[in-house]
Amino acid sequence: MQNPWRNFPENSPFVLKIDEHFVEQYNASAKPEHKLQTFVMPTPYNGGLDAAKVVFLSLNPGYDILDNFRTEEYRKAIRENLADPYGYDNFVYLDKNFSSLNVNGNIITDPGYEWWKKRTRWLIDRCGEIKGRFMALEWFPYASKEFKKTKEIFPSQRFTFDLVREAIRRGKLIVIFRGRSNWFDSVPELEKYDNLLKLSSNQNICVSPGNLKDNGFEKIVAAMNSD
Repeated sequence: MQNPWRNFPENSPFVLKIDEHFVEQYNASAKPEHKLQTFVMPTPYNGGLDAAKVVFLSLNPGYDILDNFRTEEYRKAIRENLADPYGYDNFVYLDKNFSSLNVNGNIITDPGYEWWKKRTRWLIDRCGEIKGRFMALEWFPYASKEFKKTKEIFPSQRFTFDLVREAIRRGKLIVIFRGRSNWFDSVPELEKYDNLLKLSSNQNICVSPGNLKDNGFEKIVAAMNSD
């Protein structure tokens, strides 16, 4: 499938044309906490597959009111990544250029930066700079306060599933953070993939020595420190 995110709208609502009908249909009956926040940019993936040593799979982007304070430079970086999920060599959520927000004159930490920094701090301790060496994909691309599975697969999701299949073809290490059953349903070959690493606790999402089974943390460190 060709990358549909190359045809991303310039202005809000930030919805792909191929998804418009599905988004409108879903939001028409969704509870407020489940509504898709189309005035913030979706992030179906972050990072580039070519340089990634490990791929993290999650469920969907959460919505935080602080998302409204992100800059045009941030949105430009996201757009660049959306257009090139293979060659993009940054990870916006861990980019120090986007680590803080100006909220009515108060400088606070960006919630995305804080989330990823907290969950990868053990890797950073062992590997140093990691933001160009991994990729994260979301099972569902649009943000909401709380996740609720849609009745239908949105057309754009199929491109994400193709990226996972390509990661498998290339032998990348893969870790599922959230949505294990959704990922297995959408990419059945993932369930028995040899390089799928498992968390010890899905309630405690972090990449640490104690939270990856079968020496998984050391496998990630070795991969990230390889050429």
